Amino acid sequence: MHDLCESPPPQPLGANCPFNSFRLTNGQHFSSFRTSDGRLVNLITAIPLYPEELVIARRRPHGFVEL
Repeated sequence: MHDLCESPPPQPLGANCPFNSFRLTNGQHFSSFRTSDGRLVNLITAIPLYPEELVIARRRPHGFVEL
């Protein structure tokens, strides 16, 4: 395993996203809005995890979601 500082920064997620695990932010990046038909949509920022970060996150398993 290499130093986390050497990992490239995450890129925007796309159709063939290599990430399957995400850490949820602490709620500071949460917003909601109503659509024109009255549905409530909640937006939550999720940060993709590199494999090295997933190992660390599994040691402290709050705040991340595995898809």
